[in-house]
Amino acid sequence: MKERPVFGAVLMMLGMLTFPFGDAAVKYLSSDYTAIGLTWARFVIGAIVLVPLSLLFAGRVVRLDRRLVAEQSVRAVLIVAATLLFIVSVSRIPLADAIGAYLIGPLVASALAYFLLGESFSVRRGLAVLVGFSGAMIIVRPGVSMETGYLYALSAGACFGAFLVASRACTRSVHPFAAVAYQTIIGALVLAPFGVSILWEFRVEHAGLLALTGLGSALANVFVVLALTMAPATLLAPLVYVEIIGAAILGYLIFGDVPSIQTTGGIVLIVLAGLVLIERSSESTG
Repeated sequence: MKERPVFGAVLMMLGMLTFPFGDAAVKYLSSDYTAIGLTWARFVIGAIVLVPLSLLFAGRVVRLDRRLVAEQSVRAVLIVAATLLFIVSVSRIPLADAIGAYLIGPLVASALAYFLLGESFSVRRGLAVLVGFSGAMIIVRPGVSMETGYLYALSAGACFGAFLVASRACTRSVHPFAAVAYQTIIGALVLAPFGVSILWEFRVEHAGLLALTGLGSALANVFVVLALTMAPATLLAPLVYVEIIGAAILGYLIFGDVPSIQTTGGIVLIVLAGLVLIERSSESTG
């Protein structure tokens, strides 16, 4: 596909602003359904949307290559864990706080890549990771009265970071739509024994919101995949943090959540650290 950086950037921002809609739906429904049931519903709906798109754009979901299947399965399990932990967190803490803590993922990935993949780790990168973790600690506010939802959000971010490293470590190439479709299939299958109970708890008036939990994530992934075909990753990566803006707006409009000064400060530190890492990565690959 021909490069169209401006349109790619717009699609990326749309994707980042779409993710919080599914997350807000999850938070709204969390008092009526279990976290694992909502997670399962998200993956099932995602598979329904993304598998046909994979067949349309990639011609297949995944080739029958043992190593490729193993690599994609590891990625899928990690993103399933990240999603489940994140959904538990948004049921307990404000949406923007959860996403702010979750976005520690790229910083975790940077540290893990040094130990597991042998990537370079300069003083600048080390300081960025340290600043990012400091921001996370400001959000979490460790102490006797600490809300466990923040720990779930950080754990989700850590799993997401591991997912990013696993994605970098893949030796078999796969079309982006196929990769996302594969992880939704694995997620739906792995969680089915535990999440299928949501069908017995289902209430018709929640049909639209349940659909939104999966459609928001699936549509956002479509925007991101298309954006990456039109613009370089170095241009799009900083736009990931637009998600926090969408989460803060929805959190205020729907739940009346206003991030505290302390939480806002922590999120700013995480974002700044992430931007430094992104800039550093672009310099090393440029």
